[in-house]
Amino acid sequence: MKYCDSDVDILRRGCLEMRKLFLKTADIDPFRYVTLAGVCMAIYRSKFLIEGTIAIDEDIKQDVYSKKSIAWLDYLSNKYNINIQHALNGGEKN
Repeated sequence: MKYCDSDVDILRRGCLEMRKLFLKTADIDPFRYVTLAGVCMAIYRSKFLIEGTIAIDEDIKQDVYSKKSIAWLDYLSNKYNINIQHALNGGEKN
């Protein structure tokens, strides 16, 4: 167990150091993004992309579901003869 604790401590310190470096060099918190690619895009957009050079539509909604997940939910719905609401048949209820 001590070995695991040591690994977690090393990882924690490494993550904090990485965060500190990103904040110092790019003023970006990497933990606000899911992937390193997302962090890189945020840095590019905030530091290097010249305003008005390409169109960036902030209002574009991206699909947050996969075709496989919808197929699986439809399969379960048909198999058990139940209604399962998902992104393509009504979306989430508020």
